[in-house]
Amino acid sequence: MVSSETALLQWYIAKNKYMSRKKKLRFMLLFDQVERPSIPAVTFDLASYTDANSELEFRFDVAGVYELRSLLRISDTVVTAHGDTCSGDTALCVMLARLAFPTRYYDMMKTFERGTAWLCRVLLHMIDYVHDTFADKLFMAESIVSSRMEEYCEAVEAKGAPTEGVFGFPDGTKVAICRPSPRRHGERDENLQKHLYSGHKRIHCLNYQAVTAPDGLCIYFWGPMEGRRHDSTMLRESGLLEYFDEHQDTFEGKFLYGDPAYGARKYIVSGYKGNSVSADESDFNSEMSRLRKSVEWNISV
Repeated sequence: MVSSETALLQWYIAKNKYMSRKKKLRFMLLFDQVERPSIPAVTFDLASYTDANSELEFRFDVAGVYELRSLLRISDTVVTAHGDTCSGDTALCVMLARLAFPTRYYDMMKTFERGTAWLCRVLLHMIDYVHDTFADKLFMAESIVSSRMEEYCEAVEAKGAPTEGVFGFPDGTKVAICRPSPRRHGERDENLQKHLYSGHKRIHCLNYQAVTAPDGLCIYFWGPMEGRRHDSTMLRESGLLEYFDEHQDTFEGKFLYGDPAYGARKYIVSGYKGNSVSADESDFNSEMSRLRKSVEWNISV
């Protein structure tokens, strides 16, 4: 809503005959600028949250956020490369709030009482910290898998799997992006949009790959890769099968079940494909497809 003072000033500028038209337009454009929201001089306090509100905002209750901060070894004070300073609790909550649900920095200002630029810098700092500190666990949570391997295989068999030794389900997902423009100093024949365009999905995107265990945990994650790449190409480039070879004490005789695109490999079991599939093979595909729906729930979040 335009205030009376603003309306009066607009009228004065419009009627001022000693002001050039170009200057009048410049002043008028200033009134169309987005008003910067006022940020109260208060500090974010996680302890003031109820568990119900904390779960809605951050996907964890208050005690869970404190425990997560301890497990991630986040210091009491976080300082970004640009000199932004905040408590470890605040930095973690910025990351959790941003990742919990698609939201804008503008909306997060109401929670953290900070500007959008500050929120962006803190988020990027935390993402880099978690990735650099726990990159090996993001690629493959080997300690968890090795301790639960038999439970995973038994859980899949208990659900009616017609094969033994399956402990996880791999799949890829494509994250849509805007059509990339040419880089200012890129090579002359460079065509980024062609590399990132998926003819199958008809979108520009980035590829990611994950493996979901029967308990719903994402035990492996890799990416991104160009959108035009196939899931089997991602599997090869990720080095996951080579990782299994290096840890045969855990993965020998165990398998991932993927869709037919992955093919049959040492550690991969996939469904039968083709027009000459027998009744037994069709039943096998149906049973295993029913079980691997869990991975689709995981990567669609």
